[in-house]
Amino acid sequence: MDDKNEFSGKVPAWIGESLLALRILIMQSNKFNGSIPLSLCELTCLQILDLSQNSIFGNIPRCLNKLTSMYFGSYEFHDADADGLVYFFTNPALCGPPLTENCPIEATSSQTRHGDEFKRWFNVGMEMGFFIGFWGIFGSLCLNRTWRHASFLFLYEVKDWVLLRLALHTARLQMMFKRNNQ
Repeated sequence: MDDKNEFSGKVPAWIGESLLALRILIMQSNKFNGSIPLSLCELTCLQILDLSQNSIFGNIPRCLNKLTSMYFGSYEFHDADADGLVYFFTNPALCGPPLTENCPIEATSSQTRHGDEFKRWFNVGMEMGFFIGFWGIFGSLCLNRTWRHASFLFLYEVKDWVLLRLALHTARLQMMFKRNNQ
């Protein structure tokens, strides 16, 4: 199966101008040429950029130093690019080509495990809070007859007050309509 799209020409500048929420941009195995457009700097959510197996050359924009992963494959680096690469080499969060440091697999899995453990303990805490709160109130009403009668009496009084207010407002509206119709 051939993965090539065979798009050609320069990397479209409109990508950086129109797709502002883009997180992953994979444009590998095409026939793009020229330099990376500065408009890609507008993609503030971009995490992964893959321009490998193209004919891209020139400077890497310094704004791309916050990417999680970047792969250029056969990217041609010029002497002028050395300053731009310093930003990538000094960013400890970046790894993989064109950088010399490979990405550690354990770091990603330990971060995922930490996130899963946090979610698990958060859910346990929420369940315990609900269980204790619900049975603290419901159990005390079931076991203590005085509290149960007082709470139901309170609810009946609230219901009566709401119904009385509703009846008064209904009567006032009916009187207003009768006056306006006469």
